[in-house]
Amino acid sequence: DIDKYQFDADAIADVENGETFRAEEVEEVDTTAVEAEEPFVLPEQRNYYLAFAATDLTTQFDFDYATELYQPFNGGPYVMPGMGTFLKVGMLDVFEDYKLEGGFRYSFNQSGTEFFISLEDRSKRLDKKYIVQRQSLRTGEGLDQYNNRLYQLRAILRYALDEVNALQITPTVRYDRRITLGSTEQRVDDPDITNYWVGLKAEYIFDNTLNPSLNILNGSRLKIFGEHYREVIDPNTDISIVGLDARNYIKIHRDLIWANRLAASSSFGTRKLVYYMGSVDNWITLSNREKFDQTTNIANDQGYQFQTIATNMRGFIQNARNGNNFAVVNSEVRWPVVRYFTNKPIKSKFLSTLQVIGFGDVGTAWNGPDPYSDENTFNKIEADNGPNSSIKVIYKNQNDPIIGGVGWGLRAKIWGYFIRYDYAWGIENGVFLDPVSYLSFGLDF
Repeated sequence: DIDKYQFDADAIADVENGETFRAEEVEEVDTTAVEAEEPFVLPEQRNYYLAFAATDLTTQFDFDYATELYQPFNGGPYVMPGMGTFLKVGMLDVFEDYKLEGGFRYSFNQSGTEFFISLEDRSKRLDKKYIVQRQSLRTGEGLDQYNNRLYQLRAILRYALDEVNALQITPTVRYDRRITLGSTEQRVDDPDITNYWVGLKAEYIFDNTLNPSLNILNGSRLKIFGEHYREVIDPNTDISIVGLDARNYIKIHRDLIWANRLAASSSFGTRKLVYYMGSVDNWITLSNREKFDQTTNIANDQGYQFQTIATNMRGFIQNARNGNNFAVVNSEVRWPVVRYFTNKPIKSKFLSTLQVIGFGDVGTAWNGPDPYSDENTFNKIEADNGPNSSIKVIYKNQNDPIIGGVGWGLRAKIWGYFIRYDYAWGIENGVFLDPVSYLSFGLDF
């Protein structure tokens, strides 16, 4: 009788002596009450209704853009975001099939503001993410200042081939508007310049990395991509971009790893993207000009439409080299000092994430078929006697287009931020340059 049983010393003794229970020894149970109950009925099956709940609220100070947008080409420098405050709210449904995010960033140096909202659908094998972005960007200097308003709508479609391989396609619609700020009566009458772009980006992604601890990985990553954008009003205006980013993380011993990265990209078409090589990602800067090398010429005959940074190239400031092509190799050894010498859990986030880094970088950016082509402007210096001069002298340098850097760094998580410090010596024409220090936020490659 499953409704009435007991375990006592007598019953255990009977079992140990080989005796068994007999049916007549069991007290009969009145089952009238049980039979009077209604039969069991399965609960009603209902459809699953979306129910979102706030799961993520982020407020922080940072030095990086919240949106991924190519900057309009302004002839240099690259506009740094400066220090700003960032607010993001994230929401998930009960089954975590759908994710809704919205964010806002304000830059204290008045370089601009940013808004974005995204919806991610992960209910099927084909992941879908829809993003609306807006960025306001201040460019120019003196009497020639502009307010650039950039709007972008993207749909990211990712299909997982298996656990480590995926294909991703991103159709894009972009609207750029450059507003001339009225510093003089003549400038007030300048019309706004608008551009409408449509584009498509295709990517192959491989990632089998494991993450034993913060900024420490094992395995490999690879991304090969191609982009094409076309102007709506003038369909003959287009820009194409191809590139790759390959990374490998080798375990030396315990959490001591050797990280390597190869990144390269090229832009072509009636319009191009210019890469400014130098510095690191998310560099903490308070001034644009002192972080940008004005002595390196930028070609004005290449039809540049957008601009971006090619990193990492430690030992140099931005624009050490530039062009519509770039290639860079980064190699570094990451050593979590405290974790390496202990097997016990470390309560302190600072000590647990403290890392010593030794690194080396080598690369270049160029125009033309190769870095040694005569089309590269960093090997030419033009001089004249003034705007009305009829004599112009072109001096050709003999600088090696390939540059490098070596140095050391420290990494640690402080007050919720992963902070990087790098101290690097640049190498140009086989000569070691004066060291440059970098302070930045965010993880390494």
